[in-house]
Amino acid sequence: MHTTQAELVLDLRNAGITPGDRLMVHSSLRSIGHVEGGPAAVVEALRQSVSPGGAVYFPALTFDGSVTEFLREHKSVDLRDYPSRNGAICKSAGERSDAIRSLHPTHSVIGLGEGAAKFLTERQSGQGPCGTDSPFYRLAVSGGKIALIGVHNSASTTLHCVEEIAAPYIFNGESFDVITTGMDGRSDKITVKGYTTNTPRNFTGIEPRLLDEGIMIIHRLGRAELRIIEGREFLERVTAWVREDPHLLAKV
Repeated sequence: MHTTQAELVLDLRNAGITPGDRLMVHSSLRSIGHVEGGPAAVVEALRQSVSPGGAVYFPALTFDGSVTEFLREHKSVDLRDYPSRNGAICKSAGERSDAIRSLHPTHSVIGLGEGAAKFLTERQSGQGPCGTDSPFYRLAVSGGKIALIGVHNSASTTLHCVEEIAAPYIFNGESFDVITTGMDGRSDKITVKGYTTNTPRNFTGIEPRLLDEGIMIIHRLGRAELRIIEGREFLERVTAWVREDPHLLAKV
């Protein structure tokens, strides 16, 4: 069976996505099934679902594996040499002529749509990769939504925002200065705190509680499970949970 772009827009509407929404999208193309037009059609369906007035955002991580090991090995990063490592949908978003990309050596974000620049042009330096200056945090706290397409909360980068605020294990004491060059060719020195490399995570362990408390709902996008999360409530509630149980997100 084939899924069309129009059908994807309808699925997103049925999941409660409306014009003006701001979505942080984590995704698996394969989970949706065969889409006419491939990943570019998925990106356009997401953009249409929030138009007019909204925007969609995609993580554009530059590394595989350990972010701290990557920072140890790279004194400079040119984002033009690092398309998103977060799958075909995110990579396709970054190839569009209307795409904007934030400046960060490891956790940059791609944005499409109205107001995208507001969340992607602030300077982010001196914190961890997902600190309060990051697009992940700023989108969530401002009322944006998180869309998990065919993936669980193990893929939700916003949970690292919670860890930076409340988890005692997150930082390892290292700090890295990385000359980072953006898509426009301009460079800046970005200072990034290193994450611990020896703490396992269990981000999916909180999913039953997210469902029970109405913070997350599950719909369908093509063949994929589509998890929609209210960003501000997610950030506030899970931060409170971690303050009560500091190793909640690290329990296996």
